[in-house]
Amino acid sequence: MNLEKYEQLTDSFAKACRDFEPFRASLEKVYPTIIEDPRMNWHSEMEAVYKTKEMYTSSIDTIKVRNSVEFIKNVSSRVTDVINTLEMNGTISRISINSNQLSNVKEKFIGSKAIAEKIQNEISNTMQPDEATAECANYHRSLLDMEFSSGVLKGLAAEIDKGFHPREKKLWDKLESVLKIIQKKVEQVAERFKGIISHLCRYMIGSLNELKAAFKKGETAIIKAFTSLAENFLDLIENLMEQMFKFLTQFGSIAKSKGFQLSKIDIKIPSIKFEPVMLFMVSIPLPKIESPEIMLSIESGKKIV
Repeated sequence: MNLEKYEQLTDSFAKACRDFEPFRASLEKVYPTIIEDPRMNWHSEMEAVYKTKEMYTSSIDTIKVRNSVEFIKNVSSRVTDVINTLEMNGTISRISINSNQLSNVKEKFIGSKAIAEKIQNEISNTMQPDEATAECANYHRSLLDMEFSSGVLKGLAAEIDKGFHPREKKLWDKLESVLKIIQKKVEQVAERFKGIISHLCRYMIGSLNELKAAFKKGETAIIKAFTSLAENFLDLIENLMEQMFKFLTQFGSIAKSKGFQLSKIDIKIPSIKFEPVMLFMVSIPLPKIESPEIMLSIESGKKIV
């Protein structure tokens, strides 16, 4: 793929995001949905979510580039839709922001989306079957990591509920070591992907840090932090599954373009259930996911019509 074009895309997208920031506070007041939409919010490590470090075509991780480009396209589309909505209903003209400058920012996102779509098509035409199967494996491993993390979180809640005391340092040390285990799993998932999955992993790591800080503040802070953690955990699981199924719908065309015939995809859909955990007499629903099962039947050496 064209590495120079990809680097131009990530640089222009980063500039569009930075240029949007001065308008955020004003827009959030009239359109609070922005605050809750992960595609409309970015953090101090935002560029790490969609930029890759590889500088040579032979070393590029196609999976991460594909995730990155899709993220840029989706975020650009979301920001553009929000600005369009506020322009059409007259909101922009009623708040004290420079509409011409905001319109220029919107055009930058529109340009990023157009470039991202072209690169997406290029990647689809060059992606190899072994890269596609590697991405399937990444989704499978990541969902297993989330299943493991769910069990650890359940045990963590039980430890906090039965033994928390704001001056008990041994308990703090024990809980912090458990949080490190979960954080390592989340970081492994973030490392496998770029884009929305990595973005949501950063949110979850932030929630883990908030929970750690809450240990010194008391029960109310712990309940609030654990609830936020459970919500971000659910968002991460849901998006992992969504991205996995979205990719599997493209898998057949990738295999076919390379002379392989995908005769069957068997998927046991991993269900998300909620298991209540108790914290100081408050029940918090913790997402629990079952292990996914994916079976791909690929045949080679057959002529594809």
